[in-house]
Amino acid sequence: MEFYILLRGGLPNITLQILSNHYNATRNEYYKEISKVSTTKNLRGFISYAIIGLRDGLEETLKTIQKSLTELMWKNFIYDTFANVEGQKEVIKRQRILSLHFPITGSYTVTEIPKLNVEIAYNYATVSEKTLTRDLDELVSLNMLNKMEHKYSSNISILNQQLPPYKGQKGL
Repeated sequence: MEFYILLRGGLPNITLQILSNHYNATRNEYYKEISKVSTTKNLRGFISYAIIGLRDGLEETLKTIQKSLTELMWKNFIYDTFANVEGQKEVIKRQRILSLHFPITGSYTVTEIPKLNVEIAYNYATVSEKTLTRDLDELVSLNMLNKMEHKYSSNISILNQQLPPYKGQKGL
């Protein structure tokens, strides 16, 4: 019944399982609320419990969508940027792989970076740390990475410049 109400209420399909997931995750509370309804014949407590679960589930779904969208926009930005870079193909490919597999969050030293990902480790196993540093500095010059002291981090704030402005925009 809830599924039908949510569907008719206009919620997107991606959100229609939120309540059943909430009930499964909070099974003891669910049974407690069902028991209260059976004895009191009052739905207020159960409806309040369900609305809180729906709100929390919608917030979690939104976070997941925003994270996926940010990752997708980041990858598109990387491919678009490298489409205009000139130089040796093998160097450009290595730098593109580095930027694609560099984590969006966190800051890392040159010695930590090859340990972050198998693809990065593979591409930098046969070259010196100096080559890695040179590639990182090139990514900084392309505005893909930020460098703070001896650590590098993804410059995802650049994505805000790619978004069209709208009223109330908070950015990524």
